[in-house]
Amino acid sequence: MLRLNLQFFEVTAQIECESEALQAALAQLYRPACKVQPGSPLVRYRIGPGVGVVQFVNGQARRLAWGGVSSWLAQALLFSSLTAQVRTHWLLHAAALRGPKGGLLLAGPSGSGKTTLALALAQRGYGWLSDEVAAVERTRGNLVPFPRGALVRPGTLRLLPNLRSQIELWPLREDDVVGCWHPPKPATSVPLRYVFLLSPAAEKGPTQVAVNCLPPTLAAKLADEPGLAGVEVTLRRGCVILTWPRPLPPPALARLTQECGKSGVLLLNVRPAPAEVDFSAPPRVVPCPASSVWLRLAEAAWNRPSLPFLTDGQDEQEEVMRFLWELAAMLRTVQGYQLHPGPLEDSVALIEQVCGRAGVS
Repeated sequence: MLRLNLQFFEVTAQIECESEALQAALAQLYRPACKVQPGSPLVRYRIGPGVGVVQFVNGQARRLAWGGVSSWLAQALLFSSLTAQVRTHWLLHAAALRGPKGGLLLAGPSGSGKTTLALALAQRGYGWLSDEVAAVERTRGNLVPFPRGALVRPGTLRLLPNLRSQIELWPLREDDVVGCWHPPKPATSVPLRYVFLLSPAAEKGPTQVAVNCLPPTLAAKLADEPGLAGVEVTLRRGCVILTWPRPLPPPALARLTQECGKSGVLLLNVRPAPAEVDFSAPPRVVPCPASSVWLRLAEAAWNRPSLPFLTDGQDEQEEVMRFLWELAAMLRTVQGYQLHPGPLEDSVALIEQVCGRAGVS
């Protein structure tokens, strides 16, 4: 077994990999996290196609995936498990940058253009904080760098061809990923000032969801729930693949997430339907109510507590209310916008018009 130590804020993970390619992929993607501070809480993992994913906390073993799971899903599951344990920061599914007038978030579902827009802004002088995960300090509300690189796909390279010489090939070239990009110098922490919610037109909902198991309670819900009926179930690479003939609407996806939480089922991967944004139309930004930003970012939190109706524990409900209150406090001085993207250059220019021009680095 190969060993790798990673630090995610206050959480340290000691990872034993049976696959050299998987270890190389994790070390490359989480290169900034390889600097481990002594004395931080330790969580152990054994991970690889043969052993699956096993987590050890306080001497107790918990199997997150069985042997045969693909390296791609294994690393995704490891990431989900680690981010769920972070308590010093809220982790949001968004890209984060440092602009001339404060920090900004680009929030939207997978495939909506967060990475491409963030990389384009970084090329124009905006400071890079993160791509897939935006980290916000709970005590001060500042955006801080998240120790992970950006996974670059062919569509992004077609729009930003100069990145080709700056990326490193990634050992796990699954899911249409070409390589990994790290900024020459990550930006320092900055107060959050702007949030751009990418156009809802890019959100068609998922057609495929991967889970680690399918217990009878969840199977019954999939058969009875009107919005979840018609699912096809297949076993692939040590996980269960749920496929629907049409995109799941948000209420159905929310019910699926709730049922997974009740049954102890882990969501390994969610594959969205192809976006149908008209990128030839001129881009637009529309001011967005604070309540809409609050709700969207609450949904986008990786490590948010479970929703209160999923548990009868008062402590859990108090933690949920604390999360929602802290998120609202963060947004008191934030300007929110709905962004309808168009051609990349025009979209970047429009963001610069709102947030200020940083200058080409």
